[in-house]
Amino acid sequence: MNEKLNHLIEALREELQQYGAMLSLFERQQDELVRRDTDQILATAAELQTQGATIRMAREQRVHRYVELAESLSLPPDGRFAVLLDALPAQRRGQVQALMDENNRLLKRLQQVSRQNHLVLKHSLDHLTQFIHTLMGAQHQTMVYDGGGGVACPSASGLSLYEAVG
Repeated sequence: MNEKLNHLIEALREELQQYGAMLSLFERQQDELVRRDTDQILATAAELQTQGATIRMAREQRVHRYVELAESLSLPPDGRFAVLLDALPAQRRGQVQALMDENNRLLKRLQQVSRQNHLVLKHSLDHLTQFIHTLMGAQHQTMVYDGGGGVACPSASGLSLYEAVG
C-alpha cells in the first residue's frame, strides 16, 4: 500500500507541476496581449496546446494511480478522494489533502486566467472583423456586447460607419 500511495503522491505532484507550467504560459500570454506582440501570442498559443496535452496525460496517470491505490485498499475506484483519505494512515492524509487542495486551487486560477485571455482575444477579433468590414465597404452593422460578453449585431439599417457611429 505504501508504494501505491507514494505513486499517487508522485502523480499529484506531477499534475501540480503541469498546472503551474500552464499558468505560467497563460500569464506570459497576458503580457504578450498587453504588448500586442502577435508573433509571440501565436507561438504561446501553440505551447498552450502542447501543455494541455501534457496535463491530460498527467491527469490520466493520477487517475490510474488513484484506482490502483483504491483497489489495494478494497475501496471502489470511483474517484472520490474523501473516501480514499479516510482509508489512509493518519500521518499521510495531510500530505495528500494538501496536494489535492493545491491542485484544485491552481485549476481554478487556470480557469480564471484562461477566461480572461479568451475574452481579450475575442474582443480583439471582433474589433478586427468590424475594421475589415469597414475597409471592404460591406454593409456595416454596429457591434455591441450583450450581458454575457458575447457580440450582438443589430442592423444599422444600411447606414455608413460615420452615420451609424453618429
